[in-house]
Amino acid sequence: NENLRQGTISSARFNLLSSMVGGGSLSLPLAFHQSGSTFIAPLILVSTAALAQRSILFLIRAGIYSTTGSVVGAQLEGGDGVAIIGGNNILGNTQNRSNKKGTASYENVASQAFGPSAKYLSTALVFACCFFGTVGYAVLLRDMLEPLVDSLVEPPEGVGGGPTAARNFSMWVVVLCVTPLCTLRNLTALKNVGAASMASVGTVGLCVAYRSLQCHFGSGYGNEKHDAAAGDAMAAFPESMKQLLDAAPLFISAYICHFNVLPIHNELRCPTSDRVKKWVSTSLWPATLFYWVIGFTGSLYAKCTPTGSVQGNILLDFDEDDPLLLLGRFCLAMTITFAFPMLVVPARDILVRSMIDSRAGNRFLRIVSNLHGRLRFRSNSSNVQNHIPTGVINDQIESMEITQGNLDEPLLVLENRSMASTTRDAYPD
Repeated sequence: NENLRQGTISSARFNLLSSMVGGGSLSLPLAFHQSGSTFIAPLILVSTAALAQRSILFLIRAGIYSTTGSVVGAQLEGGDGVAIIGGNNILGNTQNRSNKKGTASYENVASQAFGPSAKYLSTALVFACCFFGTVGYAVLLRDMLEPLVDSLVEPPEGVGGGPTAARNFSMWVVVLCVTPLCTLRNLTALKNVGAASMASVGTVGLCVAYRSLQCHFGSGYGNEKHDAAAGDAMAAFPESMKQLLDAAPLFISAYICHFNVLPIHNELRCPTSDRVKKWVSTSLWPATLFYWVIGFTGSLYAKCTPTGSVQGNILLDFDEDDPLLLLGRFCLAMTITFAFPMLVVPARDILVRSMIDSRAGNRFLRIVSNLHGRLRFRSNSSNVQNHIPTGVINDQIESMEITQGNLDEPLLVLENRSMASTTRDAYPD
């Protein structure tokens, strides 16, 4: 069952959303404030969502082409024809009897499109995207845990919001706690984690929206109000082209999830055209609605800030002792924690695949396989070990080859390789 497609539209939706919606949504109030929250900002947001949807469908089609070689060859054994995505004929896979897990990957797409040398560049880019995203989330997690840590361990004088030993230690504790989730075989197993992540980030959005609306329309709010900032918060156009250009990357970064599109599609059961489009559209457009709510309402809080603007992280504009925003900080910390596996798993798999393709990496994995097999052989097959010469066993071990063809699940294939079963196959009597 591990080599079969087990993902549903619901699990695929949660995995795509948890890859896309996270801490970056807290920068959208600044993007709305800079670009015009009532007209230009929503227009850019919707346009970006439409382009993201189109690019995801193109990427899926490219992944299918990279594993089949042509449109005609895209009809796998047992399939009933080709489906339609975006007006083009591509693989439907509608009645695939084996329902075997897909093998499309970024590096194969780049190799088919631009030649073998592009494979290494795409591998480096995807790994760098996931790696630096993980680092950024770790720093943001430390910032979100700061009030809790400082209440337990008083920080040194003059540190302010900078790193301390206690803050860094708390960050590492949370990372270590979530590390077991990063060792799962596939992304479908993380569907419940994705659902919890979306519930947490939704709570953050509600906290920001409530406080911002209370500030803008309520009376007697504690912070000083700026009438000029209130007018700017409801502006339709940006004040300058520079502000518009500064806001554009914030909109684009809110839809970055493409590094997980192919792995999720590889696990989706019966990936017909209709099911794929339903999965993508029901992921992107609810996220767009959430982005609009938190972006527009968050930009209204500029009326209650000393500067008349909002920061790149809207939570930094609220009082640290605000109980509602403390809840928001906690939920955001949960969202970031649950997002770690969605960044680590694709980076892990692409790194292992690149190691397998290299001679040095293949040799290293063979050494690991030897050590792992010997340990399992000694613990589970002591009787067999007493009757079979060690040299023969080592010869069997050395003949094992790890190739991309038989490695559907890169990291965990070594677990399934038992030295006891290898010996029994060689010596059935």
